[in-house]
Amino acid sequence: MSNNKVWFITGAGRGLGVELAKAPLAAGHSVVATGRNPAKVAAANPTDRMPLIYR
Repeated sequence: MSNNKVWFITGAGRGLGVELAKAPLAAGHSVVATGRNPAKVAAANPTDRMPLIYR
C-alpha cells in the first residue's frame, strides 16, 4: 500500500492556498486545487502533477 495522499486545497489561486499546495507536492503527494479565478490557479500551479478544478 502506498503512503501517497491526495490533498484537496481551496483558494489555490493566491496566498496561503498556493503555499499550502507546495508542501504536499514537495513530499510526493498529489494535490487537487480549486479557486475562483481559473487563470490564477493555473498560473500558481508549480507542477503538472496538480490537477486543477475550475468552477
